[in-house]
Amino acid sequence: MGLQTAALGTIVSTAALPPVKLQNGERIIACVLSNDVLVAKVHSFKFGKVYCNGGLCCKSDPGFVQVRYLIPVAYCAVDNQLNPLAGAEVFVRPLSRSNNNGYRWLVDQKQLNGGNIAGMNILINCIDTEYQKYEFSVHTRFKHPFYAGNQIWENAVKEGMQFYAQHIESFAMELSDEELQQKLAAAAQNTMGGAQAPQLPNFGGVPMPQTGAPAAPMIGNAQVTTAPQLATAPGATVHSINAADLDVIMGRKQ
Repeated sequence: MGLQTAALGTIVSTAALPPVKLQNGERIIACVLSNDVLVAKVHSFKFGKVYCNGGLCCKSDPGFVQVRYLIPVAYCAVDNQLNPLAGAEVFVRPLSRSNNNGYRWLVDQKQLNGGNIAGMNILINCIDTEYQKYEFSVHTRFKHPFYAGNQIWENAVKEGMQFYAQHIESFAMELSDEELQQKLAAAAQNTMGGAQAPQLPNFGGVPMPQTGAPAAPMIGNAQVTTAPQLATAPGATVHSINAADLDVIMGRKQ
């Protein structure tokens, strides 16, 4: 919907599928929807994230290439007893983590659960809004996906997974060096009030060669396990994406 009512102070992402983003002190219950992840190498600029292609992005990024692990989760707000908030909206989003900010904990939980984490409910508590630092714990009150048995929530998860599959690549922009140079120039003009923006680097008078379009984010090396799924409520389904499904989603297999 292009127009909707929201509380004053609400910040809305322009991305088709924004990652989970919480405010300090905010807590949610999230159900992990897959045993596999997407691995994205990105650079962060003022105008957004760009997939790394080893070209101009690496020369222009004032920081460094970042590795983000994207795990699909279904989540909603919790009440004071840490139960799913009655009537809350359920979202399906990528949980974006770095190796030292939650990803290792998720890997450990997968190993402790016999190589399977799909269907596990976790409690997430945000302790830093700016850097999106979270505390994680297993939500042991549920032995099945928290949304199971609620038809509205189950439909939301099913539809959300379809949308996830169609839009996950919007996590960052795929730009050629020429397209990136144009965005950098526009950003520099905005910063310098119209002053001349830096041009494409050259070495000894020879312009840096253009590279092809950057590759989409890599598929992780996680293997598809045959471990039993977590116990689910009667008739409930854990909507899980495995590595083979991700290949199809990302257009790598027909």
